[in-house]
Amino acid sequence: MNIAIIGFGTVGQGLVEILLEKGDDLRRLQQLDVRVVAVCDNRLGSIGSEGGVNLAALLEAARRGTFGGYADAPGLWRDRDNLAVIRDSGADVVVEATWTNLETGEPAMTHIRTAFEAGKHVVVEKPLEITLQRCDRIIGACERNRVQLCTIFPSR
Repeated sequence: MNIAIIGFGTVGQGLVEILLEKGDDLRRLQQLDVRVVAVCDNRLGSIGSEGGVNLAALLEAARRGTFGGYADAPGLWRDRDNLAVIRDSGADVVVEATWTNLETGEPAMTHIRTAFEAGKHVVVEKPLEITLQRCDRIIGACERNRVQLCTIFPSR
């Protein structure tokens, strides 16, 4: 399974740490091979590779404050905007872990909608929404595009 992480703060980096620690168990026990093919962050930039990025090197680059220090490799790309990464990275699943404006739901709403329209499943790291109307729109888009949606922090 290829994933793209949109937002690489505490939650995005925490996910990568878990994958580093438990990736072998996921492969062995669940026959699930999770590969991070793209990461975007407003502060750090974006980076990706169809074959997956090196998770330890990714965390180290983030700790230095930029993906600019991540070593070049064949097939590695940089500096794409969030929507291009969501559409074009080859991810099966998009993890939406950005900050969100509580009044508008952005940028998460646009990221989620773009992922659905591209046929990608979405994991949302936050309450799905704060209004029933916007929740209904998200669920409707999910159903129309025949993708799955998971929220990992449904209330605060």
